[in-house]
Amino acid sequence: MEPRIIIFDEPTTMLDPEGKQEVRDIIEELNKNGYTIILITNDIDEIAMSKRKIALKNGEICHGKYN
Repeated sequence: MEPRIIIFDEPTTMLDPEGKQEVRDIIEELNKNGYTIILITNDIDEIAMSKRKIALKNGEICHGKYN
């Protein structure tokens, strides 16, 4: 299988800083190689590295500065 879209749900939760960076590096490399990455996170550093952000509030997309 070679999916073109990969969804990560809180992939760095409970990892030490080095482990978090390793996961972030892998995700970034996958994206550079053409994979679409959907990252579900509450980590502000992971949000900042995203090209596009969609914020949810009460299960609905928040409009404004996040889109």
